[in-house]
Amino acid sequence: MTDFGVVGAGHMGSGIACAFALAGFDVTLMDIDVDALAHAVDRVAVQIDEMIARGDAEPADKTAAIARVATTANLTDLGANDLIVETATEIEAVKHRIFAELTPHLKPQTILTSKTSSFSVTRMVSLGR
Repeated sequence: MTDFGVVGAGHMGSGIACAFALAGFDVTLMDIDVDALAHAVDRVAVQIDEMIARGDAEPADKTAAIARVATTANLTDLGANDLIVETATEIEAVKHRIFAELTPHLKPQTILTSKTSSFSVTRMVSLGR
């Protein structure tokens, strides 16, 4: 696995993207809210700065990690990813729509996950496959 996608560019999504990027993976952060996307890379940079201050990351890692983060407002841009983490708002209809629209564009071996704590992931995935 080398390419990762994250649906949802809020605090949770940008944090997950940050972790992937610091681990050396390319990550595409997707959100339909272009304002959230505009702030997402800045949020990743702030998270890395906080990690550097705690001694959990090196200053030299910051530029490379940020360069690994791409953004998009189009779900289909995630089609080539090996792993996708859905972090959208906890509204079941929103999650269902994401899974239904996304899954037809994925490779058969793509791993699709959700950070949901409330809804059946099996049911969400069954909508698209």
